[in-house]
Amino acid sequence: MRETLSEEIELTKLRTDTQASIECRLACCPLPSRPTETCLIAAFDGTIDDTINYSGGYSYMHAMIGAGFAACNPATLILDLRGLEYESGESMTRILDQRIIAKVIVSDRNRNGLTQLVSSVLFLNPETELFDSLKDALTACDSAYRQFLRDGRKKIIAADF
Repeated sequence: MRETLSEEIELTKLRTDTQASIECRLACCPLPSRPTETCLIAAFDGTIDDTINYSGGYSYMHAMIGAGFAACNPATLILDLRGLEYESGESMTRILDQRIIAKVIVSDRNRNGLTQLVSSVLFLNPETELFDSLKDALTACDSAYRQFLRDGRKKIIAADF
């Protein structure tokens, strides 16, 4: 009888979120002006901070977004952070990857921290990056993707993420 790999080698279970305080839901939808292209929606709920002991939360978020890219090869990304407690910290810049057309849905739980991050660290206009609804964020993604194509740029694919 053949032994399984786990009987031959000691395996260590990997955990990406050391605090287990973030949940993720992934979905995708077509872009309004280009129904053959999709928008990945990654919704995160819970609490995240920027302490040295909590880098796993950002790794978890990045991994979930990467899984979504692998699953649906989207043209754009919406981060629905309405359910995420976030006050400050530059580690969130790992999630707001500038190579990806991404828009963020915010709430009172994180609006101040994300506005500060977008304007002072990423040097972007919060009015063009942060939104209160899925509909507004999707419209902004659609518009940004159309401009992206007019500029002759290449879409980011899962292998690039």
